[in-house]
Amino acid sequence: MPTDLMSVVIPVTKQPVHPAEDLEVGARAEMTIPEIDLNAGLAAHESGKTTFLDIRRSTDRAVGAIPGSEALSDANVDDFVRATPKDQPLVIYCYHGISSRGATAYLIENGFTDVKSLRGGFEGWENAGHPTTRGTNS
Repeated sequence: MPTDLMSVVIPVTKQPVHPAEDLEVGARAEMTIPEIDLNAGLAAHESGKTTFLDIRRSTDRAVGAIPGSEALSDANVDDFVRATPKDQPLVIYCYHGISSRGATAYLIENGFTDVKSLRGGFEGWENAGHPTTRGTNS
């Protein structure tokens, strides 16, 4: 059963978790969630070496997204975790930079070593005047 990426809790265990609902409170430990600010995110995007992952709904993605970003959802997260090199640089974004923190924690717990949450999310990115696209329902 896929994990709900929008509701993964930030206190996480030290072991890979799937699904998040199976965590016991006593097994959780606080984790510092790596974040990237909007300007550093833009530099990472422009480098072409970082994969941007959008965890918002497909309907919101169709309205606008970060160019070249990939949709990451409950439906494809298991395949993504299996197929993606664990050292691939990743930036995860949501609407405002809150839910992406949980998804970042989830990927770290599943072995990813270079993953960050975009502080401010898509709204911050767009408000900063960074590039966006329309109709990227992928």
